[in-house]
Amino acid sequence: MLRKATEADVNGIASVHVQSWFTTYTGIIKSEILAGMSVENRATSWSHHVKDKDQLIYVYEIDGHIVGFASARQSTAFILTIYILEDNQGEGIGKMLIQTILKD
Repeated sequence: MLRKATEADVNGIASVHVQSWFTTYTGIIKSEILAGMSVENRATSWSHHVKDKDQLIYVYEIDGHIVGFASARQSTAFILTIYILEDNQGEGIGKMLIQTILKD
């Protein structure tokens, strides 16, 4: 299910963010950077983003669990982030998220 993010989603968004960094960037960026990432820290950051009136954030859920999200600046339609869990990549979730943000 595709929908706008709410404050209640920040832990799920943060979890996808951190998991995506680990699966995507391991071996590419320094392990110290990855080791310093935590769901708690990302949740704090995403809490601020969800409250920002100029940010559009959409999540995609499967069985009540967030498996992807995307964000953009509302004033410019500039895409800021898009993260999909590795197991759910290739299912068209990213395309749906981007299309929805660009229409909003």
